[in-house]
Amino acid sequence: MEEALPSPAFLSAYTGDQVIAVAVTFGILEVALVILRFIARRINKSSRGWDDFLIIPGLVANLAQCSLAISQ
Repeated sequence: MEEALPSPAFLSAYTGDQVIAVAVTFGILEVALVILRFIARRINKSSRGWDDFLIIPGLVANLAQCSLAISQ
């Protein structure tokens, strides 16, 4: 059975702007949602748990991934 390969025109199409737009959008959403989470915890006067402390390194890792996607 013959394997269907993408055409050269498809492979040469530049999609970098789409990647940058998605990375920036998700970066902004991530920061906004983490801030809203801490605001909600403060309004409810809830104690902070282990998930609240692990969300910060997760946010930093995701922002690093977004910045790597933008830089390439």
